[in-house]
Amino acid sequence: PFTIVSVSTTTLHEGEQNTITIVLRNTGYTASDITATATSNIAPNVDVSLSTTQVSSGGELTVTLYLTPNTAGNGVINLDLSYSWPYTNNIYTDTFEIKVTVLTELVINLVSVSGTPINAVASINGQETNSLWVTPGTYVVSVPNVVSVSSDERYAFSYWSNGFGSSNTVTVTVNGPTTLTAYYVEQYYVSISDPVTGESVSGWFNEGSTVNLPSIPPFINYGNGSRLSFQGWSCGYPASTTVITVDSPITCTAQWVMQYQVVVEDVVTGLGGSRTSTVGTYWVDEGGSLSINALNYRPNGSNPIMPLTYSHAVIQTMNGSSTVSTGLVSLSPVNGPATIELVWGYDMVNVIGLGAGVALLGLGVVYRDRVRY
Repeated sequence: PFTIVSVSTTTLHEGEQNTITIVLRNTGYTASDITATATSNIAPNVDVSLSTTQVSSGGELTVTLYLTPNTAGNGVINLDLSYSWPYTNNIYTDTFEIKVTVLTELVINLVSVSGTPINAVASINGQETNSLWVTPGTYVVSVPNVVSVSSDERYAFSYWSNGFGSSNTVTVTVNGPTTLTAYYVEQYYVSISDPVTGESVSGWFNEGSTVNLPSIPPFINYGNGSRLSFQGWSCGYPASTTVITVDSPITCTAQWVMQYQVVVEDVVTGLGGSRTSTVGTYWVDEGGSLSINALNYRPNGSNPIMPLTYSHAVIQTMNGSSTVSTGLVSLSPVNGPATIELVWGYDMVNVIGLGAGVALLGLGVVYRDRVRY
């Protein structure tokens, strides 16, 4: 009879073609016309290949089995070896029972919700791997809660396929080939701040989500002819923007410009006194300029009988005053509150002429009265 010398493996993979090499030794007389068949409870077919059909006493025979298991767990392969003794032609059969264990594959996929593969490793019963051949049973599977891409971009675990919920650690029962998919959402870090008011928004936000920008006043008035004017955000959003959509990392701050008040006044002199009235107020960016035409600010008291004429302008700033004799008055650069005084005076030629005319009119009346009486 034949006895088993060695078996190459007794651990098989479900769904894959497996090869088992069995070495048998002939402990009897010379065996001829050797044939073999095999059956199993874990595979529908088992193919058999023999290294030779005749083995002398003490010689060895190599039997190779080919099978694709379709059931995971413990199984048995039955090998029947038939042969004859050349001198009697009697047929002998040796039967061998080979116990095997069929493993099934547990696969863990990590992808974004848009289908992009995530470069991270899962854990199966504490072993870091994304796939493992296992015996049927219960296994604890976990994936990273967060997978970092850069300092301001990452993937955050969201949910499992197969209805396993939203915890990044689950217990799964495996009876056959099993694939779990962990889905991640892409997140970006958002940092939006205003160093003036102290308002800010920061944190990790899902791609495609919206963020409410801090509520920023249009102006901060200091009450001394100066104010800050909110211009918008350094990342390109205008001041009117209140909500943004997150599609990339965002870091930006509020942009402010210092503005100074420039007051334009009409100063009317003559006829025994003067009066001042404000005719324009402008806020000018720091370092900017303001140009006005004095004739556009002619006082309301001017009329053809008693006309006012423009004389000059006096510019008052924190650094002193200066006089401009032309009607086009420019202030540049504006680095603080300022006042532009437009000085007007009555046309004395017309005033004197008006007085003379009134006097002559009076004489004429007297003359007529005298002739009449």
